[in-house]
Amino acid sequence: MQEPTILKSTIDDDFIGIFETNHPALPAEEIFNYLTQNGLILERNQGQEEARDQQALLNRVAPRYFNDRLIAPVYKAYSRLCELALERYFDHFPILKNGRYLHLNCKFQRSRPGEGYHAWHFENNGDVPYRKLVTMLYLNSVTEGGETEFLYQKRRIKPQQGRLVIFPAGFTHTHRGNPPISGNKYILTSWVEEFP
Repeated sequence: MQEPTILKSTIDDDFIGIFETNHPALPAEEIFNYLTQNGLILERNQGQEEARDQQALLNRVAPRYFNDRLIAPVYKAYSRLCELALERYFDHFPILKNGRYLHLNCKFQRSRPGEGYHAWHFENNGDVPYRKLVTMLYLNSVTEGGETEFLYQKRRIKPQQGRLVIFPAGFTHTHRGNPPISGNKYILTSWVEEFP
């Protein structure tokens, strides 16, 4: 896998950063099948149609799976891209440089047509109040549907392979994943977590 780089970045006044990267197309379905065959995928269905997908936390899988030719390179490239994008994001909002942060978790997620987390939500509620920012990488392009939609910003981000998005985790950035229509959607998601 080539050295991860950011090709273009846009950070708007609505605090949503979009970073076009050189992240290569991945065999996302092959990765998903590997995780499934090894019992690492969680089927999410929270009793409502708005929350259906399949996911796995890559950094929490056993070392024998993590060090595989599929998982480790994906996690390492994603971590590096996030590091580069967060540097630019923090330069744009320097007040953030004063915090103590961790960026460890990495959730691999597949949403089939009609699925996704399309209930309005934000990321730092309940048991996870320490989440400050969300990082999300689209692993594939979706021709129709699958946008990440922000309620208060009245904005939709189209899933484009290699596009990394950073946004605040709080209620100001209430969002949802619109269901993909034209095919499966694959993303990696993580959180910048702040600790005292």
